[in-house]
Amino acid sequence: VEIPPVKGHGLLISIGSDKETGEVVFCGYRRLPNQTMGYAERTKAFRHPGDVFVAVNDENVVGLDWQRMSKLTMRAVNRGQTVRFRLRETHRKPTKKSRKSNVNTAQSKPSTQGKAKKPAAKARTSAN
Repeated sequence: VEIPPVKGHGLLISIGSDKETGEVVFCGYRRLPNQTMGYAERTKAFRHPGDVFVAVNDENVVGLDWQRMSKLTMRAVNRGQTVRFRLRETHRKPTKKSRKSNVNTAQSKPSTQGKAKKPAAKARTSAN
């Protein structure tokens, strides 16, 4: 599977670490702020959430954690290069406690459109 980056938005996919196996898995697609699908989603490049990444640009990623794989992917994205993935289909969803990472370019920030903001934490005071 080859995915070209979208300038300022990365690959528009989410990756994570399956808590049961520790493997790096595909978690889902992301959309542009205007809700337009990215290349990966339009072409249905990835079949199932939970499928396991085995290589990125012909480099074996089996055994890497999701942060290291994300950094490896980001190097190509930041250069504007297409990223080539190889996956192993599992036909199962990642566990609910999977850690996720949006694969963005380093300069961009994940979209917050449509997300509710969390209230600021209240400061605690102690009476001594």
